[in-house]
Amino acid sequence: MNTSLVARMVAIAGVAGLVIALNGGPAQAQQEFGSPELIAAAKAEGKLVYYTANFAEVEQQVIKAFNKRFPEIKVEMVAS
Repeated sequence: MNTSLVARMVAIAGVAGLVIALNGGPAQAQQEFGSPELIAAAKAEGKLVYYTANFAEVEQQVIKAFNKRFPEIKVEMVAS
């Protein structure tokens, strides 16, 4: 299997997991994203840098869902 295909499969699995966590409600999102202390620290920092090799159109859907759950955290997407 070539490394590009493996990287895409891993990225798709990660995106799918993030979307599931975001749609699962606060309790499940907390389990997926971490402890209340970790979430509070992320909110205090106010920024998430999201590195991806996927297509920007797909990632914009993920970022939109993340912004619904965490509107106070700005997402910066870096495509590689």
